[in-house]
Amino acid sequence: MKTRCFATCVVAVLLLTAASAQAGDWPQFRGPNQDGISTEKCSVWPAEGPKLVWKVQDFSGWSSFAVSGDKVFTMIGRAGNEVCLALDAATGKELWAAELKRGAKFPENPGASTGKWEQGGYGPGSTPTISEGKVYVYSIDMNLCCLDAQTGKELWRVDVLKSHEGVLSWYECNNTSPVVEGDEVIVAGGGPGQFVLAFHKNTGKLVWKTETAISQHATPLVTTIHGIRQIIFYTKDDVMGISLKDHKTLWRSAVANHNGHSAMTPVVSEDKVYVGSFTEGSALYQVIPDEGGFYSKRVWFIGSEHTPLFSTPVLLDGCLYGQVSSYKPAFECIELATGKVKWRHGDKGCGMDILVGDKLVYLTERGALSLLDPKGEYKELAHLDKAIAGKTYSTPAFSNGRLYIRSSKEGACYDLSAK
Repeated sequence: MKTRCFATCVVAVLLLTAASAQAGDWPQFRGPNQDGISTEKCSVWPAEGPKLVWKVQDFSGWSSFAVSGDKVFTMIGRAGNEVCLALDAATGKELWAAELKRGAKFPENPGASTGKWEQGGYGPGSTPTISEGKVYVYSIDMNLCCLDAQTGKELWRVDVLKSHEGVLSWYECNNTSPVVEGDEVIVAGGGPGQFVLAFHKNTGKLVWKTETAISQHATPLVTTIHGIRQIIFYTKDDVMGISLKDHKTLWRSAVANHNGHSAMTPVVSEDKVYVGSFTEGSALYQVIPDEGGFYSKRVWFIGSEHTPLFSTPVLLDGCLYGQVSSYKPAFECIELATGKVKWRHGDKGCGMDILVGDKLVYLTERGALSLLDPKGEYKELAHLDKAIAGKTYSTPAFSNGRLYIRSSKEGACYDLSAK
């Protein structure tokens, strides 16, 4: 009997260990809940910088890392081809490379000829999404592919441009990432009546389609508002919530978004939705019940000088934290309820931030890495001037004590585990 009890306890411990190993996954763009938040804790690194775990070269593009178990995934341009990579999370060793598009047409880097941007090629901007041993990628020319996470073998593919009258966004490319909800993988970009496309994640078979809109580079957000599970799309001309149960549009608001110049994922707090375009400004919308349905109204609006460029701010304790403006870049804290700028800090350049525990991790486009205390005014707890080389518009990922960052030239992993 004692032997049997001991064996049972061992199995229970192993199961708990396995569960905890997966608890730190960052399986999609902006993390497990698409909000840029990790519930883990991180340490304040010393003056010489955090411990570098690994660094790898031959990267191109703006895709971010996704982390699942012992692997990290991202998209790169390699020899003119669009490729999905799987790396060993602990060593950075390349495990497999799946070619998605041979001779991919990447947009020209607009700053390369002026010298304003560091050389380091343009490439994919979409981030892989991992679910139940499969990797879902949405290529620059709107091919939605499902790959085996262990081998990189292609399991199915849907060409949205050809099969669903897909319409490419600004720069004639797709940078949105796929979203998995239940048994469905959902993307934007189809033609009239099929802007929103949901496919069965195991077969690639179309499950449902709806709406007419023009896509931009904003990844949709799955959330719950007024008890209804919905997916929010930020398009060229509007922001809308679509029911994931009956696929009907619940609410919709027109927005000013010249040429679809935005890549930010909507930010939601209860019944409020924040979106912004770096050319047209940002706004907060409230979703309100009305005679069995819903409508949305704009609560406030602020100009482009206080609006993210390509990043999405982090929401913490009623405030938005992030980099704003393409003209006078700075790091700002904005009160969500009012749109009031609580504080603004210097010219840090463009950048992306995530929240790890009670600290903000901020990566600038020039590769500088900062650890910030979000309480009160701007407070830098630690800084590393050159964490990564090249240009970066990629959002950091955090999993099991490790920070994963990448740029147009390389990818890197730093140990920030709490001591």
